[in-house]
Amino acid sequence: MTGTKEGKKDKGTEEGTMDEETTDLVQYLIIRKDLGWPLGAMIAQGAHAAVAATEMFRDDLATRVYLESLETMHKIVLGIDGERQLTDLGEVLAAKDVKHYCWREQPENIPTVIALKPYNRKKVNSLFRKLKLLS
Repeated sequence: MTGTKEGKKDKGTEEGTMDEETTDLVQYLIIRKDLGWPLGAMIAQGAHAAVAATEMFRDDLATRVYLESLETMHKIVLGIDGERQLTDLGEVLAAKDVKHYCWREQPENIPTVIALKPYNRKKVNSLFRKLKLLS
């Protein structure tokens, strides 16, 4: 299984300060609802995407702060209707330079989940207002 990174990766520099960029941190996962896969398989897809996004953006200040707060980590898992909608969302995120990772199930190369790096909730929540919690 592999995925694709979207958005620009930080170059390992200290960007931002301990302010709004590093408070009220949340990691969003957007999972396709149309796959019809078993629950365990879908949870695995989300886990793969979350770990991949965290690793891809590990040098980002907000990501480091998020990882230092293991007991207060917060994730929001949203559902999205299908592949086209997931792809379109990825394009919107890339255009807005929202750092994320699209997990693709291999060997079929099926895009299943988009995971953002940790962000201040207020900075990105407006991008997901039309989506509902995955159920």
